[in-house]
Amino acid sequence: MAVLIENIHVDGVPALEVSQVGAAPHLPVVILVHGWTGHKEDMLFLAYFLTVNGFFTVSIDAVGHGERAREEDWTFEALLNLIQQTGEDVNRVIAHYEGDPRVDVQRVGLSGISMGGVITYEYLTREDKRIRAAVPMIGTPDFTSLVSGSNAEDIIKMLGLDPNNMMNVTALEAVKSMQPMQKMERMVTVPLLMLNGVDDPLIQLEGVRNFYRQIKPLYAQPEDVQFIEYPGVGHYTPYPMQLEALHWFQRYL
Repeated sequence: MAVLIENIHVDGVPALEVSQVGAAPHLPVVILVHGWTGHKEDMLFLAYFLTVNGFFTVSIDAVGHGERAREEDWTFEALLNLIQQTGEDVNRVIAHYEGDPRVDVQRVGLSGISMGGVITYEYLTREDKRIRAAVPMIGTPDFTSLVSGSNAEDIIKMLGLDPNNMMNVTALEAVKSMQPMQKMERMVTVPLLMLNGVDDPLIQLEGVRNFYRQIKPLYAQPEDVQFIEYPGVGHYTPYPMQLEALHWFQRYL
């Protein structure tokens, strides 16, 4: 069956809509979010993979990226805003498809890689979330590790930010206020699959492990939250990781 890729704008959000030509109506939807300095096209392989397996897929440009890339230098405040505002965009995308016979907005999944994974974790802490399953990949729910961990300076430089303006008490407090670890009770209504590489140089895996240990007992059904580690995998998403994401969405959407 042919796959159709359309470049659209959803209430101001640049997006790629990936669907099968002649597909059955009322399909479950998966929204995808790319990584830092990336764009919606980066997610096309996963979008295609999900689409040919029965999903309607939408890949969006995060705030300040892709078609809405920033021309000015990034600041710490802008980075935090991008995470929160892109979460708001997820709800705007879902609202756009209400009444669309192609999809079922009661069956929506969210997945992101790297920064997109961080956005996925932040979205799960929202009280107005509208998804039924989430798969953050090569991201972390331990936001403070990004600005205070052993490799925080490397991460900040990679982001193109000034370490002197971020690695301070004010920055740490701002990140703590968004920390998913403090908002787990809001997250446990959504089945969550966490996927990370063991040899990822950017993500402190112990923070992800600690989060998983703490959140798992909070789920009414323990199988609704899973964490899979991939030995030998760095900061990328190999096919087996994407296959697990597909299986998760097939199970819960």
